[in-house]
This record gives sequence, structure tokens and C-alpha cells, in this order.
Amino acid sequence: TRLAYQTPWRKWSSWCDQQQVDPFTTPVELVVNFLSKLFQDGLQYSTINVYRSAISASHHGIDGRPVGQHPMVTKVVKGIFNERPPLPRYTETWDVEQVLRMIRSWVNNVNLTMKQISHKLAILIALTTACRGSES
Repeated sequence: TRLAYQTPWRKWSSWCDQQQVDPFTTPVELVVNFLSKLFQDGLQYSTINVYRSAISASHHGIDGRPVGQHPMVTKVVKGIFNERPPLPRYTETWDVEQVLRMIRSWVNNVNLTMKQISHKLAILIALTTACRGSES
């Protein structure tokens, strides 16, 4: 988490220096302005949410709650989500039936190359595990 928050915190601190405010006790209005600026600069919802979390992790809080849970901040973040929703992680999928048809056509393993046998095995293992392709 610390590693993920380093860059957002540095940018937040730099922005606060420009505004001549303490990044640990900044008023909620300035936090909202900063998050809005990130949105205007074209950052995606998930990136802005990391900034919100990084600020909230070190900020002393406002009205007895973490700054990231302040109603003004949550409204802005929700608005950013609505205006620029996160894209699905996987934009492409493949048809399992098509892959299975291909494997079925490779009936006799004796006639397959080692590369084809390796591909067949890898595909069958991937299809029988609950892992994502990136985790195999």
C-alpha cells in the first residue's frame, strides 16, 4: 500500500505546497478541488480513487472522520465514477467451445508435434482450473 501511495502522496504534497496549505490538515474544499483537477486532467476513476485513499491514509481527518469518507469527498468521487466509469479489466474474451473443437480435432496424440501436445496440455490445464489466464 505504501508503494502504491508514494506517487499520489508526492503529487498531493506538491499541490498543497503550491496552495500553501498543510497536506495533513487541508480543508475538505481543497481536497475536493484537487480530486476535481485530477479528473479535469483526464485521470481515470480508479487512479483518482488511489489518490483519495493516499490522502485519506495520512490526512488527520475532518469532523472526526477520515477525509476520504467525508460526504463532500464521497460525492465528488461518486460523480467521477458516474462521468468516467472504470473500464472492464478484460475487454476481450475467447470462445471456449471454439478451443474445445480445435482440441477435439487433434484426436491422435501420436501424430501431433511436441508443440501441439504442449499447447493442448496447457489449454486443458487452463480450462480445468479456476485461475485467470494471467495467473497460470
